[in-house]
Amino acid sequence: MESVSVGRGRSPRTWEWALALMPFLALVLVHWNDLPSRQAGDYAQYLLHAKALAEGRPYDATGYIYTPYAALISPRVQPPGWPLILTPVVSVFGLGLLVPKILVTVAGLLMLAFVMRRMSRDDDPTLLALAIGGSGLALETTYATNSPLSDLPFCAMLWGIVLLADSPRALTWGRTALIAALTVYAVATRIAGVAVFPALLLLAWRRPRDRRVLLALVAAFVVAGVVGIFVVGPDKVPFMSQMFRSPEVMWGRITAFGDKYRLPFFEATMYPFPWDLANDGYHLLAMAMVPFGALAFLKRYGQSFLGCLVATYALMILLAPVADARYLWPFWPVLLYWVVAGLRSLVSRLPRVAPHATRLALVLGMVVLAGGFTRGVRTPSPDGLLTDPDVRALFSWVRDHPEKASLRLMFVRARVLTLATGVPAMGVFQAPDSVIVSELRRTRITHVVVGDARTGHAGAAALKAAVTAMPSVFTREYANASFVVYRVVPGPGGA
Repeated sequence: MESVSVGRGRSPRTWEWALALMPFLALVLVHWNDLPSRQAGDYAQYLLHAKALAEGRPYDATGYIYTPYAALISPRVQPPGWPLILTPVVSVFGLGLLVPKILVTVAGLLMLAFVMRRMSRDDDPTLLALAIGGSGLALETTYATNSPLSDLPFCAMLWGIVLLADSPRALTWGRTALIAALTVYAVATRIAGVAVFPALLLLAWRRPRDRRVLLALVAAFVVAGVVGIFVVGPDKVPFMSQMFRSPEVMWGRITAFGDKYRLPFFEATMYPFPWDLANDGYHLLAMAMVPFGALAFLKRYGQSFLGCLVATYALMILLAPVADARYLWPFWPVLLYWVVAGLRSLVSRLPRVAPHATRLALVLGMVVLAGGFTRGVRTPSPDGLLTDPDVRALFSWVRDHPEKASLRLMFVRARVLTLATGVPAMGVFQAPDSVIVSELRRTRITHVVVGDARTGHAGAAALKAAVTAMPSVFTREYANASFVVYRVVPGPGGA
């Protein structure tokens, strides 16, 4: 079992590289002036970590006030990989979003280039260019570069690992060290990178020639991981306490997978037509192609690290306590490949059409790309929190407050408020009124902001109900059309 795949590829031509990369870049330029949406918040915490490091303060001195009642908003601290990259940017350019957006865009291009380089070793670059170009376009259709998040840098790192591990040459200790270093940094960027560890173990079983090196690498990772958890504490590992639960909970996550990721499948394949019925038919066709394409993928890449990683990453996503379309971004190119390869597989069974399979796929693919790009250009940009006049007025009030140095707020987008004002803040959550007040006392919150900023967050309604039900605890201090700010009356002993 020396070979990693069936090997039917060739080097991509210039126009194939352009087809793979340009749809993403063109739509990025269309979206260039867009700001983060109302739902975005993680980007603010990454920048707050970078700001803390740039100013010589502890990494966790971000101003984000963590509460276990809102654990899924964010962990206490984000993985340090992306903030470490952002630290010199913040040091030189401040907290502006332009340079981080450039970095995210470059990361997206690197990811797509790495996919093309790796997969073209074993399949037709023309079909791959369609799949990769479509996946890049789909990513930016969902405004992947709108916020300076860690996802696209993580995707680039993950595919960099794939390139290193799937070299046709035997695995050397030098390349193993590079894989180890990039894996560590990928995990430090997004915890989802832990899927690399079982993938390497699976690869050791599938590739006897490299087994000794791979097993040594996995053993080193296990030892380092155990030591790291003991050093930092399990509570500092994002979502670790939510990851391993009872069998009933785990089974519930698996059975809910289809409901959680049905819409992301449609996002990945885009809505290329202006008519709902046409898009429905296209999505049905795309889903029908996936099993055929998955079989083609297994045949060509099943013995490779790429095949192993797709399997272990999919298992991890099945069991994860949280769900989001961007958790699937690393393998959107593979999903689009399944659609394109499935179509090729089906057409190749028709004798009269088979000789023209690639040209037919190219024509159909270009129609989808053109339609997807047109829709991406015409779709209104997401409603931004930072452009909302009432949000801006609220943030100005916070910045100008005479007691700013002692303020601690509760707000529906806590981390964005802290980034914009420098005032510590905690997110909203659903709980009984007495629990909300108790948590406000425990975390020494001085003011609460009632209003959901049009995010639809259920915790905002719970906070409003608590303020209404317990008027003796809250004193109104500021209001605009969207928000009312209440001072929290100190409890016994000033708590």
